[in-house]
Amino acid sequence: MKNSLLIVLGLTAAMLAQPGLSAREGYRCGEGVVAFAHRGPTSVAMGEEFVAETVVTACRDAANVRVSQMILETLEYVKSEPEARREGNMLYWTVPVMDKGETRTFKVTYKAKETGLMRLCATVAADPRDCFDVCVTKAIINIQKDGPARAELNQAVTYTIVVMNEGDATAKNVVVSDMVPPGLTHASGKKELSFTIGDMPPKSRQTLQVVFTAAERGVHTNKACVNTSNAGSACDDAITEVVLRDLQIAKTGLKEQFINKIAHYEIVVKNTGDTTLQAVQVTDQAQPPMRIVAAPDARMQGGQAVWNIPELKPGESKSFVVKTTSPAIGTLRNCANVSAEGLSRSACAETLWKGQAAILIEMIDVEDPVQISEETEFIIQVTNQGTETDKNVAIKVEFPAEISPISARGVTEGKVEAKTVTFAPYPALAPKQMIEWRVRVKGEAAGDARTKAYLTSDLLKTPVVEEESTHVY
Repeated sequence: MKNSLLIVLGLTAAMLAQPGLSAREGYRCGEGVVAFAHRGPTSVAMGEEFVAETVVTACRDAANVRVSQMILETLEYVKSEPEARREGNMLYWTVPVMDKGETRTFKVTYKAKETGLMRLCATVAADPRDCFDVCVTKAIINIQKDGPARAELNQAVTYTIVVMNEGDATAKNVVVSDMVPPGLTHASGKKELSFTIGDMPPKSRQTLQVVFTAAERGVHTNKACVNTSNAGSACDDAITEVVLRDLQIAKTGLKEQFINKIAHYEIVVKNTGDTTLQAVQVTDQAQPPMRIVAAPDARMQGGQAVWNIPELKPGESKSFVVKTTSPAIGTLRNCANVSAEGLSRSACAETLWKGQAAILIEMIDVEDPVQISEETEFIIQVTNQGTETDKNVAIKVEFPAEISPISARGVTEGKVEAKTVTFAPYPALAPKQMIEWRVRVKGEAAGDARTKAYLTSDLLKTPVVEEESTHVY
């Protein structure tokens, strides 16, 4: 069979008295690639327009269908539909493709310039076309990465990676890579993670999870990409802000205080993190026998002072005051705790509760008045009326001209030198303890004699003076 078939149809139209269409049937489908008929009126009047049409039907799938007509010199060309390509006295139409059963009509309008019998002809050529269907598919790869918008410092951060083949062909050699950003770390120590999925059928998906540790505060972008051998690549990222959620508490107070007095403490709570903390609670507990006597704005609950802070913003701090007392000597601890949203911090301050030594000195003459040359005794008593031991309690007695010391005795050894008696220091005088010294004297000269005793100790750096009046006659 030839690649192209040329069929030529000649149509002769006689000038008949009654106009009508030519009865020529043309070429049918059994004869070639296309069937066609060229027809027109059998009679027209000179100067009258008429239409000649070529009707082409594809007998099978055809290609490069070419239709041509010659314009006779006896005719005037008016127009064509569809518009033909004109070259001289020839009209051409080309149809690239016609499917089996498809029909095309080509019309030309003429006007007769002369009388007589005219033959109008059309030529049709076409190439046979054989086809088969092939379905072309495409793999479309995509990736989606999701993770928390916010994470806490040093906590685990979990990301989910979903790889999708959204096309209708298999995606080949699918590999996922995940770039570990600065600020996040992976247990492997790697900076890039790789996951081989292999081939992915159409409309399938694979889900992966990666877990990092939030190592640095700040905003971090974690990017994941999927690569294939036949569907290109795709990337997506998840942005996470790593924040610090933390509290700080500090407590300061008196290092030393006397028992039964008031010790002041200050508690300072600060939000040292990046997030606002809700429902912050501060509690203060004194170590028994110390007790809290005042805590402004606090609620007392079971010996504790409790403060509630509805909200504490980043960098914001709050201060609180606690007042305590203790009836007992010793180093006691006062501790405060702050808690919020699972966080808990504590701070303590210690105070040495001390007793106060209160030394009383008394000196009396056993006899008053005293005769010249008569002997008597002076008694010196020292009592610690306080709550703390006083050490190195020492006595020195100075006598006037009217009285002379003879001897001395007591809890420590005494030394007589002219008009002065000095006793060795008593090592430790306990609370409520009383000690005594005695000095033997005699009258020397008449007069109102004034004897002075001087008391010193570790507590009493400046001597305490006790004076006794004695009448000598």
